[in-house]
This record gives sequence, C-alpha cells and structure tokens, in this order.
Amino acid sequence: MKQLFIILLSFALFTGNVKGQATDMLWGPDLKLKGTMNIIGEQNGGVFALRYYKSNVFLEKYDGEEMTKDFSYPLELKIEGSRKKNMSIEGTYFLNGNIVLLASYYDKHDDKNILKATIFTEGGDLVKDWEVIAAFHADSKKNTGDYIVSFSPDKKSVMVAANLPYEKKKNERYQIYMFNQNLEKQWQKEFVLPYADNQVSIYSYVVDNNRVAHMLASVAPATRKERKQARKAKEDADKQLLVTYDGANDKTSEYELKLKNKTIMAARLRLDSANNVIIAGFYHDNLNKKAALSGVFYARMQPGADELDVLNTNEFDKKFVAKLIGDKRAKKGKEISSAFVLRNLIPTKDGGLIAIAEEYYIVEHCSTNPKTGVQTCTYTYHFNDIIVTGINNQGEIIWSNVIKKTSYDGANGYYLSYGVQVTDSKVNLIFLDNKKNYNEYGERIDDSKLKGVNVRKSVATCASVGLDGAVEYSVLYDVRATKITMRPRISVQLNKNTMIAYGRGKKRSAVHLGRISF
Repeated sequence: MKQLFIILLSFALFTGNVKGQATDMLWGPDLKLKGTMNIIGEQNGGVFALRYYKSNVFLEKYDGEEMTKDFSYPLELKIEGSRKKNMSIEGTYFLNGNIVLLASYYDKHDDKNILKATIFTEGGDLVKDWEVIAAFHADSKKNTGDYIVSFSPDKKSVMVAANLPYEKKKNERYQIYMFNQNLEKQWQKEFVLPYADNQVSIYSYVVDNNRVAHMLASVAPATRKERKQARKAKEDADKQLLVTYDGANDKTSEYELKLKNKTIMAARLRLDSANNVIIAGFYHDNLNKKAALSGVFYARMQPGADELDVLNTNEFDKKFVAKLIGDKRAKKGKEISSAFVLRNLIPTKDGGLIAIAEEYYIVEHCSTNPKTGVQTCTYTYHFNDIIVTGINNQGEIIWSNVIKKTSYDGANGYYLSYGVQVTDSKVNLIFLDNKKNYNEYGERIDDSKLKGVNVRKSVATCASVGLDGAVEYSVLYDVRATKITMRPRISVQLNKNTMIAYGRGKKRSAVHLGRISF
C-alpha cells in the first residue's frame, strides 16, 4: 500500500483535473528479476509473460491485480545434440485455459528448419511436450529461412508461413501451413511465384475467419533497365502483389496493386469486421519533385473476390503538413519526411482505419584515432513525432493530427517510442515525455515550446486520440517520484479498459509490472 500511495499522491499533485486522463496507474512491487519480458496476455485474472535472461527463457504468471509473481517455469528449449543453442520462440496463444508455445530451430544433422509446439496449463504444468508441426529443407545454418505465425481474428485458426531459404537463380518459393486452434493441420500449400528469389519480399500476412490466407509481396525489377523505365514513366518501380489462397477450395489468386504516378512507401494488410481484406499505407507522388510522404492510400477486396471494390488515394491536407513541418517549409512545397514508419493500422467499426506512424531514424557518428587509424562508430536512435490519420471505408482521409515529441538515445531506444491501447471511442498512446512540457495543472504546453525527453527525469504520458482526431493529454506518473522507468513498447493491451506496462528501477534487477486502467 505504501508504494501505491506514493504513486497516486504524485499523480494527483502533478496532473490536477485533466479531461480524458487514464483513471489509474498502479505499479506492482519490485520483482527482482533479470532480463527482459514479452507479455503474452491475461487469462482468468493472471498475466502471462515470457522472460528472457541470457540463454534462458521462463514462462511466468503474475497476479493481475497486485502484479506479484505467481510462478516462474524454465522452458526446456535446448536443441537436441547442441549444448549452447536454443529454439527460438515464434508465437504464443491461449487455448481452452492452456498456453500454447511455438518454437523453431535449425537441425544441422537433417538439414531442416523445424517448428515445434508445446502446451502448458495456466498453472505451469506440462500438458503436451514439444511436437513437430512443420519442417522444410535448409542446406546451411547461414541460410535457414524462417517462420512467421499469424492468428485469425476469431483465434480459431493458426497460419504458419514458411519463408524458404534463398536459392540463387531460382524462383521465389514459400509454404503456408493452416491449423485449427488445436494445431490440427487443415491444409498445406507450397507457392512458386514467377519471379526470382532475390526480387521478392513478402512483408505482410493475415488469415481470415474462413482460413483463407492473404500475403502482400513486393517485387523488385529484374534489371536496372526496367527500373529506369518505370522511373521515366513516373510509376512505381516495384510491383505490389496481393496473393490469396483458399485452402478449402484450392483456389489461388493474385492481384497487382497499382497507384498511377505514385510509389508505395509503406503498406500493411488488415481485416475488417466483415472479413474484407484491407491494404493501406503511405505513398510518394512521382509527379512532384519535392515529394516525400505525400498521402494515404486505401484498397479493399471482399471475401472470395478477385478485384478491388475500393481503391483511393488522398493527399495530406496542406494545413496538416504545415503543422507538422512548419509554415516556411510547407510554403516551399516540402512534404512530410519519408522517415515516418507505419507502426499501426487499427480497423474501425465502419470498415475504415486509423493509421499511426512515427518518425524514426538512426544517425551514425564516426571518429578516427589519428595515431592508430582505428575508426569508432556510435549510433543515436531517434523516435520523434507521431502522426495519426483517420480513414473512412471509402479510403478518404477524414482527419489527421500530430503528437509532437522529440526523443533519442544511444541504447536502441529501449525506453522510447510508444505503446498503444484501443477502446471503442479512443486510441491511447503511451510514451515518456519531458516534465517541462506540462504546466502545473497537467496541461500540455504549446507545441512550439516543447522540449526533448530526458528518460530519467521524464513523465509517462497518455495521448488519447478520439474518433474525430482530437487529442487529449494526461500525465500518468512522474518517473523521478516512483523511480520506475516505463518501456512503452513492451506495454500490452489486455482488454478495452486495461493495459499492462513494464518498468525498470534504478537497479539492474529492479523490474515492475504496472496496470493502467482507462
């Protein structure tokens, strides 16, 4: 109770009465743990996580209210015949009160990349030992390929995409394994695309509630001549392909997504509540010499269809661009920086989307010792402004807003970027901010006066974005008062009203879990 009192007292004194603020931020006790965590989720009042420390991985359960540890179970991940190497965790999910873990490894004796599954009770007891569910041939440990695991919206289907090892002068090949939630295989399919392996990158996967697999692939030109011809014609040099496979009917379809005189800068696949496939992202206007991130595109394909029923592009509003980059640059025709990374596409009930992107880039600093000639390089990781854009079900931008922030460090940005939590009426973004960016009433000051974050002297902030694009800021807690520093990117949404946060204390082993209630 003493720690809870300190947190709430600091919260009350600093934030005042702020509209839209999170209702509660409770940090649990120091768990005295080493390593880092991947929070799986909540089940029957318990929060489950995987903790990684050195070569060990632990399955752990924490009390959902008090944030105290219930148990810690060391997973047996050693590869048979190897003393040091472990399997890599590929996915986790809940099944009928149990926890399913998927892990892969390279078997150098059989030249295979193997995916296994195991099941535990929520009490940590073993239900089913590791069992092979997928495997493919791989000649070398330097070229093993990999697995990507996806789940359908209703959680009744598990799709495993096998990115097969690179083969020079061979066409791109990949495999899809479809399982029900009990990991009973429903179908398996190998695809061969009519493009060389080094041309293709499959970068987004989804599986719908009918167990239909959808993949988004980028195909680079085969020759420099083709790339030059595309640029001369003001078209996208890379092809964007939507590949769909319906295993029940053994039907494959391919659709090339084209935006006239535009280059797709970033794209992701999503499914709406009607099982429609949505492709959305950012584009660059090839007719504008000063173009960077020009606007948003939105495409929709209905279940079982071979053609899009909606395809639209929208430029960012000039006022919004000026708000983000400044009036002077906007008047010169400059656009939003292409350093913005598309982080989230959040479907809305009406079939639209909320797109979230963050400015992210790395700066290399190198110096050479004049005596030895040895060059030393360090890196600074920048996580700056966040742009949030509302898109309706016809692909039209209905609003855009920016959450201004400046943050950087030389430690991979472990305490930077943001976490996201979605309710029916708002999207809440959690990040660390400079305490001086808020007045004595907890209200955020003017954007032009904002200061960069100093992690150890920061405050944890919630920016709540309404469905109309309006942003309300509230301060969750003061880092110096609690001596706990949140790592926002590890935060996980448990339900519509709750988020679990991960924080570190001053000591290396000081680890806290926190509950944010909205």
